[in-house]
Amino acid sequence: VLFRSLVCRHGQIAWRHHAGQALKYSTEVIDHTVHKARLLPPAKQVPVTATTRFDIASNTKMYAVNLALQMLVGQGRIDLSRQVCTFPGWEAFRDESTVYTGSWTVGGPGGIKSPFTGKKTIRLVDLMHHRGGLVPDPQYPNATVAGELYLQNLDDISNRTDVIDRICRTPLMYAPHTERAYSDVDYMILGLIVEQVVELSQRAPVRARAREDADHA
Repeated sequence: VLFRSLVCRHGQIAWRHHAGQALKYSTEVIDHTVHKARLLPPAKQVPVTATTRFDIASNTKMYAVNLALQMLVGQGRIDLSRQVCTFPGWEAFRDESTVYTGSWTVGGPGGIKSPFTGKKTIRLVDLMHHRGGLVPDPQYPNATVAGELYLQNLDDISNRTDVIDRICRTPLMYAPHTERAYSDVDYMILGLIVEQVVELSQRAPVRARAREDADHA
């Protein structure tokens, strides 16, 4: 167990506490092979400190994309039952655009068992529930895994057209609406559509609302 807690009162830090190990296990590379993580001896373990950084990873989706979607739904600017392929720029989000490449081939190491169809039926709400059927982690920046879908600089705001193109061509691992299976692509799509709807980066509307809520607190 590791954690860091902080309590603020009237804009000042009233209490803080941390515990646990920031580094307790580590892997070992022998002859270019990564071996199973092992427990480090106490002398090599690294404790949590007041400055330890935590990777919150997918929590970003909850605090940014979901909040932005709630705001847009409340404002009547977005309909969660709308199909992805009906948004401008996403017209190619259909079976006809799908490419099986890299690890994402039928019977390949990516785990696609057969070619599934129905991509054009996928709605925003399906993506929120992880029921779109898309591959879990296409690894676009990894040329070996992504194959023809290879793309660097996914965070480049000026590169959105290429990002959307790769997503539209990404295969399905399951038939839409049949399985609840986590996929990084689901929230990539939602975040990009939020950007399109508000014509800003997804951070801007969330920050604006957060400041507004803080002013009324």
